[in-house]
Amino acid sequence: MAFSQTDTVKPIRQGLVAIGEALIDAVAAVGVEDLSQATTLRLLAGGSPANLCRFVTQSGGRAQLVAAIGNDGLGKLLLRQLVATGLNTQYVQLLNDHATSLVVVASSTSTPEFIAYRDADQYLGMVDEALLRQASVVHTTAFALSRAPARSNI
Repeated sequence: MAFSQTDTVKPIRQGLVAIGEALIDAVAAVGVEDLSQATTLRLLAGGSPANLCRFVTQSGGRAQLVAAIGNDGLGKLLLRQLVATGLNTQYVQLLNDHATSLVVVASSTSTPEFIAYRDADQYLGMVDEALLRQASVVHTTAFALSRAPARSNI
C-alpha cells in the first residue's frame, strides 16, 4: 500500500523505549593510530541506547532509557550528562555493587580501536512491562543482550 500526502499519520503513542547500555566513552582527545599513543581522554556519555534516546529527545521526540550504571563517580558524571541533554533518567538503575561500564576509544580517521570495560551494564534488572506496553517502539542492542543476567531480564 502506497502512502499519499492525503493520508494522516497517527501520532506516536508513547515514543521510544531503549533498553541497554549507558556507559562512559573515554575518547582520545587527539587523533591516534592506536590506543598506545593516547595520553589524554575525554569522558562522554555513551552507549547506543543512551545515544539514541538523547538524539530522539533533542529532536523533539519522546524517548525513555532503561539502563544500569554504577553508583560511583563515573555514574554521577554520566547521569549529569544525560540530564543536561533533556533525557529522563527515571529508569536508569543505580547499582552500588558494580562500577559504571567504560569504553576507551581511539580518535581516528579509520575504524577506531576500542576496549570495553564492562560491569554495571550487564546487571540490568527486570524491565517494567507496563513501560513496554506503552511504547510505540522498543529498541535494544546486541551489546546489551550479550551478557547475563541482562540478556534474560531484557
